[in-house]
Amino acid sequence: MTDEERQCYQTLDPGFKMAWFTFGQNHVHSISGFTFDKDVVVCITAQEPRRTAFDLFGDQWSMHYDDCPDLSLYPRGVKHLMDRHFEQKESKL
Repeated sequence: MTDEERQCYQTLDPGFKMAWFTFGQNHVHSISGFTFDKDVVVCITAQEPRRTAFDLFGDQWSMHYDDCPDLSLYPRGVKHLMDRHFEQKESKL
C-alpha cells in the first residue's frame, strides 16, 4: 500500500463510513472553486456517503468504491470530503 493509499484511510467517528467516487469523461463539477473530473477521486466520509455523493453530484459520477481505487489512474489525487464539508488537505500523486 502506498502513502497515498494510506491517506485514504483514517479513524472514523462511530456511524461514519468512507467511500470513494470517480467521475466519467463528461462528468465535470465545480463546487466551492474545486473542479471534480475524470482525473480526481473524491473520498466521502459521512453516515451515508453514497447519498452525499448524490446530493453533491446528482447522478453525474461514474464509480463507487468501498476501498480506495488505484490512485495511479488519477493524476490529481484524492479530494477528501467530510460530512459534506471540504477538508483543507488534498492528496496528490
